[in-house]
Amino acid sequence: MFGSGGNWFFKFFEDLGRYRELFQKAATMWQGFESIRKKLREKKIVGSAGAGLVEIEMNALEEVTLCRIDPELLKPEEREFLEGLLVEAMNSALRKASEAQAEVMTDAAKQVDLGALHSLLEKFGSPPGFSHQDNDRE
Repeated sequence: MFGSGGNWFFKFFEDLGRYRELFQKAATMWQGFESIRKKLREKKIVGSAGAGLVEIEMNALEEVTLCRIDPELLKPEEREFLEGLLVEAMNSALRKASEAQAEVMTDAAKQVDLGALHSLLEKFGSPPGFSHQDNDRE
């Protein structure tokens, strides 16, 4: 009925099935990224300086949510000292947030099956200009 020219028709639907599988995998990965982002946003980090005189609270997305300053430091003569403590507390919080990010990402990476995605992408061939040998050298 289709003759030899009909092969494109079947090939089209075969490829369509592969793309569907790829998009489903991508959607699953996107949901995973959203889950990671939620975990990072919910993780509370506190950086402090001056034995707790200044505290900066943020989440693991490095969004500052709170700043606490001991009232004694609000005197004009304590301004420079306070500024130094704020910088120290912020840097402390950022370091802790970075550690929390690494922890969450490591846990997430253990749950992602990159091998399945890699094998799925191989069904489509390598992108132009890409070869596995180039990738192995890096």
